[in-house]
Amino acid sequence: MGCPAVDIDFLLLEYRKNKAVAIIEYKHEWAKVQHSSHPSYQAMIDLGDRAGVPVFACKYAGDFSWFKFTPLNKKAMFLLPNTTVMSEKEYVSFFI
Repeated sequence: MGCPAVDIDFLLLEYRKNKAVAIIEYKHEWAKVQHSSHPSYQAMIDLGDRAGVPVFACKYAGDFSWFKFTPLNKKAMFLLPNTTVMSEKEYVSFFI
């Protein structure tokens, strides 16, 4: 049984008070575009849905001046209905 290639750059489980609050996959601003239909994103979405946490894709600036979040599951879309660019301070505040 073959496995599809995984194109995950950096996956982070955000947590607060020992509880998972989000799954986020990060890609540098120059990384190739990856669509939510990609098998690695589908696996992340499945994991987030099973855990009951939002799943986001995030592109970030090389100098970390901005973070562009795209919601990938229904929980994420409830919190952030559209793709949104945040500063580092806004990003940190969003998950507190």
